[in-house]
Amino acid sequence: MEVAIEPCTTEEFRRPAPRPSRSSLANRRLTEAGLNRMRPWQEALREFIETNQGEL
Repeated sequence: MEVAIEPCTTEEFRRPAPRPSRSSLANRRLTEAGLNRMRPWQEALREFIETNQGEL
């Protein structure tokens, strides 16, 4: 199945609820609940590279 994918702007594709830009990794609610267990992405990336060094 072939499907054409065309870019669109936020204005062209309205969603029912407003969404903040670049919030996919936000953990504000976890922080507010005292459950902020997300470590910095740089640390996770460094560990991933060290662990998978032979496969990269």
